[in-house]
Amino acid sequence: MPERNLNFDEHVDRRNTDCLKYDFAKRKGLPEDVLPLWVADMDFETAPEIHEAIRKRAEHGVFGYTIIPEEWYDSIREWWKKRHHFHLKKEWLIFCTGVVPAISTAVRKLTSVAEKIVLLTPVYNILFNSIVNNGRNVVECPLTYDGESYGVDFEKLERVIADPQTTMLIFCNPHNPTGRVWEPEEIQKAMEVYKENDCIVIADEIWSDLILEGYHHTPVQSVSEDAKNRTIALYAPSKTFNLAGLIGSYHIIYHPYLRDRVLASSSKCHYNSMNVLSMHALVGAYQKEGQEIRLMDKLPEKEGGEDKILNHMLLQQLLNYLDKDERQLIYLRYFANQTQTQVGRELGISQVQVSRMEKKILKNLRERI
Repeated sequence: MPERNLNFDEHVDRRNTDCLKYDFAKRKGLPEDVLPLWVADMDFETAPEIHEAIRKRAEHGVFGYTIIPEEWYDSIREWWKKRHHFHLKKEWLIFCTGVVPAISTAVRKLTSVAEKIVLLTPVYNILFNSIVNNGRNVVECPLTYDGESYGVDFEKLERVIADPQTTMLIFCNPHNPTGRVWEPEEIQKAMEVYKENDCIVIADEIWSDLILEGYHHTPVQSVSEDAKNRTIALYAPSKTFNLAGLIGSYHIIYHPYLRDRVLASSSKCHYNSMNVLSMHALVGAYQKEGQEIRLMDKLPEKEGGEDKILNHMLLQQLLNYLDKDERQLIYLRYFANQTQTQVGRELGISQVQVSRMEKKILKNLRERI
């Protein structure tokens, strides 16, 4: 997906919106000016395509039980093909409400009480809870640090994995909180250790899209056929597009045994149902870049509908109400089929400014119909 020129300097006031990040302080009697240094829940608006996808679904007005559409699978598969050059099959994709619940489910279903699960520490603290709260034991394998970068202590890793009571490892890729982007050789070497000791791997790869320039994310399942079949990988658009409150993630599980076990566990407790708005948010986030959104699709049809000729006549009349810059924006977006990012470059403004101008223009045009 091309780079988006979002306005990261714009302040969005989230106080008094039931925002955990800010409003928890007031509810717990803490000073209201406490500054939360969160990363997982950012203070930037999400992408315009996601706004649009949610808006269009919300206009239907009914939010009953839903099934997963083909578009959901296709969007993920297209995203992976473009971002990671991976060709995924539909059956490898499984919805889950979140990465942490999915990890807890895998821990319960694929290990036994009192067995040991390895964490490469320091690591996201909630991973400890996913192990301990399910009656399993944490085994820490501390990362090395040379003053500049973190690495895996392979000698210790081999020792802790060799314990017969150690049956699983939870691996952050990229690593949270150190930010380390693992090299393919490091992942491959670690996966050989897990293969030799028949250890299941849970790969938390939710940060995989947020990689600094000059680095490259290597999916754990990509390094070998064995890694593909012993790994449950977890992803979500929530970190990339700031969608944490909508709840919705997915597994990639190649091996049918692991896949069936995870599906069986999640279906028994009936908690793993998809949120209809979350589903459309993912589709909006992962949609094909540059996909045309026709202007007339954004304007309400008159009662009874119009044929193409009347539509174009109405459109020409409406465009007469626009000034030069507004007409140019509409031409580039809906006749030249350019993305908001491309339009921004053409007009010398940011993608966020294009989005706002476009919304304002469409609102004014609707009022004239």
